[in-house]
Amino acid sequence: MEELLLTIVKEATGSKQQNLKQAAQIAHDKLLRQHGIHRDPSYELRTVCFTALQMALETKRPKFVTYGLNGLHRIIRDERFFFGLEPEDDSVWLPAQLLRTTSGISTVGNEDTVVNVLRLFLSMACSQTCTLNGRLLIEVLSKCGECWENGSRAVKAASLAAGSQCLRAFCMFLKDEAEEILRTGPAGIINVGMAAAVYNEVIPVMQWLCSRLIEPTTGSPKRTDTAGSLYLMECILTLVTALPPDVHANPHFTAFLWQKFCPTLAATLGSPGRVNIDKKFTYKDAIHLIESEHRGFFTRPGLDGPQARCIYLTSVQLLRIAGAQGTLRPMLEALFHRMLLLPVPANRAEPLRCVREIFKSPERLIDLAVILYPDKTQGQSCSDDMALFRLIIDAMEECATSAQNSSGGVTSSNSVDNSMTSSVECIVALLESLQTLCSGNFDESIISDRVTDAVNARYYQLREVDYTGPLTYQSMARLPAPYRDAVAELRQSGFETSSESEVDGEHQIDPEAGSMGSGDTEGPEDEAHSSSDDISSKADGNWPWAHLEEPPHTRSDVDCDRHHAREFAKVLSNDLVGNLLKLKASVEVDEAIQEFASNICQQNSLNYSDYDYNLTALNADGIYLATYSALLLALQLMKAGHYDENHEPVLIPLSEQQFVTSVQNAGVLVYLSSAWLRELYQCILANNPLSLLKSVENTDGSHCALVDMLYDAGGVGPTQMLSDWQRLQSVVRIQSEPTIKQLAAKKLARRLLTCCWDSMVTVLTAGLGEVDDSRTARLVKLSKKTLRVKKKARCSGEALYALSLEGLHAAATLSNSLNLQHLAGKILNLIATNVCLNSGPKRTRPRWSQADTAKMLCALSHQAD
Repeated sequence: MEELLLTIVKEATGSKQQNLKQAAQIAHDKLLRQHGIHRDPSYELRTVCFTALQMALETKRPKFVTYGLNGLHRIIRDERFFFGLEPEDDSVWLPAQLLRTTSGISTVGNEDTVVNVLRLFLSMACSQTCTLNGRLLIEVLSKCGECWENGSRAVKAASLAAGSQCLRAFCMFLKDEAEEILRTGPAGIINVGMAAAVYNEVIPVMQWLCSRLIEPTTGSPKRTDTAGSLYLMECILTLVTALPPDVHANPHFTAFLWQKFCPTLAATLGSPGRVNIDKKFTYKDAIHLIESEHRGFFTRPGLDGPQARCIYLTSVQLLRIAGAQGTLRPMLEALFHRMLLLPVPANRAEPLRCVREIFKSPERLIDLAVILYPDKTQGQSCSDDMALFRLIIDAMEECATSAQNSSGGVTSSNSVDNSMTSSVECIVALLESLQTLCSGNFDESIISDRVTDAVNARYYQLREVDYTGPLTYQSMARLPAPYRDAVAELRQSGFETSSESEVDGEHQIDPEAGSMGSGDTEGPEDEAHSSSDDISSKADGNWPWAHLEEPPHTRSDVDCDRHHAREFAKVLSNDLVGNLLKLKASVEVDEAIQEFASNICQQNSLNYSDYDYNLTALNADGIYLATYSALLLALQLMKAGHYDENHEPVLIPLSEQQFVTSVQNAGVLVYLSSAWLRELYQCILANNPLSLLKSVENTDGSHCALVDMLYDAGGVGPTQMLSDWQRLQSVVRIQSEPTIKQLAAKKLARRLLTCCWDSMVTVLTAGLGEVDDSRTARLVKLSKKTLRVKKKARCSGEALYALSLEGLHAAATLSNSLNLQHLAGKILNLIATNVCLNSGPKRTRPRWSQADTAKMLCALSHQAD
C-alpha cells in the first residue's frame, strides 16, 4: 500500500493534483508510523487512505482511477486496516467508507470502471473481516440496484453477484452471532428463541426490498418487468435462501412473513390470466392489501419468465424456514395455490419444475410433512400437515387428466405435454426421495431431534401413519380470507381457470383410472366378441354347447350338495389338516392340497354312475380354491377368538355371500354350487378345522408351512406376504437395529406415499399413454428405437414413457419396503401390461429378438420384491 501511495505522490505533478499529492503523502506517513502496540484505530487508518484514493478516483483520469481502484482492493486485503474491534458508529465501518469513496463514480460511466467498483463490494463481502448491519446492507443493495438499472449485461451480472454476496455475508454474520449467544450464554437461561432475536435486523432489509418491488412502474401498466424488478426478486430469493432454519424461532420475523412478506409475493405474482382491470399495482394498493385487507391480490398482470421463477423458488425456501409453523401454513398454501392450482394446467410447467426442488430433497419433504408448532388458536386435525402436500399433488393430477383429455391446437398441446412431463418428473423425484428416507441411507442431520421425537410420539407403529384425511385439497376452507375473496373477484371478472372441482369441490377420480387389465386376484378378461359363425349357429339352434349357456335350473338335490359339503368339511378337518401340519415346505403344502382336490373329484366320480342325476358338480380347481378359502377363514376366526370357550361375540371377518363370491369369482372356472359353498361356510363357523394348530404352536416354536401360506394370503393382514422370502432375507442380510431417526424417516415416507398413492398412479398412467390393441407391447416397439433420451427430445413420448416406467419400478419397490404390498397390484398390472406381450393366437404372436427379451427382463427387474 505504501508503494502505491508513493506512486500517486510522484505522478501528481500538476497544479490541480496538489491536494491529491498532499493527501497521499499524509496517508503514506501515517502508515509508516504503525509499529507494535502503538497503532491508530483501524477506522482512522482507513479514513486517511480512503481520502487519498477518493481524490484519485474523482480526477476522472484513467491512470489515477486505476491507482484508486487498486488501492481500494489492497485495503480490503490488508489486515492492518481491520486491527481490533469496530466502533459502534457504523458510519466509519468499511462498507460505509467504501460507499462514500465510490459515490463519485457514475453508474452510467465507463463499463469497466463500474464493473471494477462492483468487484470491490464483492471482495468486501467475501472478506472474513467485513462487518455489516441492516442499514449499510440496504445502501449497498441500492448502489448495486442503480448499476443494474443503467448497466449492460456485464454490469448486471456484477451487480447481482455483489448484492447477493453481501446478503449471504450478512446472514452468515447473524447466524454466527446467534450461535455465539447460545454458546456463551448461561445454561438454562438463554434458549433458541432469545438467540434468534438477532434476526430482527433482517426485517428492515426485507421491508425495503418489498417496498421497492411494489413501487409504481414508469412503463406500460400491462407489463411488470421493470428495470430493477428482476434484481430485487433475485435479492429476495438470495436472502431467504441464506437464512438458517432457526429464524422461525423469532416471533417478530414470523409475524412479518405472515402479515407482509407472503401477501406481497402473492400480489406481485398478479393474475395468472386476463383480468379486465387497467389500473397499475401501486404502493398504495400494497399498503391497503397488507394493513386493511384490501382485496387486491390480482390487480396486476401475471409474471412470467425469470421473475416468476424467482418467486416460485422463494416460496420453496419459505417452506424450509416456515413450514414447521402451523400459523404460517395457510399463507404458504395461498402462495402455492396461486402458483399451481389457479393457473390452467397448460401453464403449470415452470412452477412444477420449481416444486421438483422440494420433491428431490428428502430434507424438504420433511419440512413439507411435519408441523412442529401447531396453531394453538385454532383446532387442527391430523390431516393439516398433509394439506399443502395434497395441494401440490392435486395440481399434478389435474395436469395428467388434462393431458389425457387435451384436444386443442399444436401450441396448446405442447403446453399440456410440458406440464405432463413436469408432473411425471416431480412424481419420480418424490419416489426417489421416499426411497432414500425408507432405506435409511441418508445423513441423519437432515432430520432434527425435535422432528424425530414428534413423529415417533405421534405414531408408535408403522401402520398407524397411514393417511386417512381428504384425498383432495380443501382449499377454500383453509386459505386466508383476503386471498379467498381475491380469487372470487377474479373469477367474476372473467378469468378462466381450471375446473371448478379444483377449488370448490373434491376431484371425482375414477378408482380404476390406472387399470388397463385384470386386478390383483382376477383372471383373464372375458372375451367380449364372438365370430359371426358362432352367432348364426346359436340362432339356428345347432350350437352343440347350448346346454352349458342356458341359465341353471333350480336344483332338486340341494340337500345332496349340502351333505357333500359337510362330508368334505369332515375330511378337511380330520385328514387333510393333520397331514399338512407335518409338512415343512410351502411347495409341499401346495402340492398336497392339489392332490387332495384331485382325490376328492375322483372319489365323487366313483361314488356315482353316469346315469345318476344326483351327482354333485365340482372340479379340482374349485375344490383347491374352496380348501384355501376355508382354511383361511378358519385362521381368521381363530385369531379373532371365535372358537374360544365362553367367548364374547366377535366380528366375523367374512360374510357368507362374500365367501361364496371369493371362490366363484376368483378368475378360474369353478364348478361348485352356491348351496355347497354356503354349507361349507357354516361348517367352518361351527367347527375349527385348524384345532390341531394350537397344539403344534405350543409344542415347538418352528415355522409351520401351512400357517405361512395362509398368512401370505392375508390371514392376519394384507402386509404379511412372502414369508419364505422374508426368512431367507433375514438369514442372508445382517440387519442392524434401525435408529430412531431412521424409524421416523420411514414413517414419514409411508405417510406421504399413502397420501398420494392414487394420484401417483393416475399421473404415471397418463405418462405411459394409451395402450393400443396391438399384440406387441409398447416397450418392445420402443426397444427398436433403443429408448435413447436425447437432449433435444427431452419431452418426447419415448422419454416420458421411459420416465413413467421408472416411476412404476420405484413405486413397486417402495410398496414392499413400507409393507404396502396390498397396494402394489395395480402397479404390477401396469408394468406387465406395458412390458409383456398381450395375449393372442399363437400363430400370430411375433417372435422376440434377444434384444427385446433383454429389455423386458431389465424392465421387470426387482419387481418380485
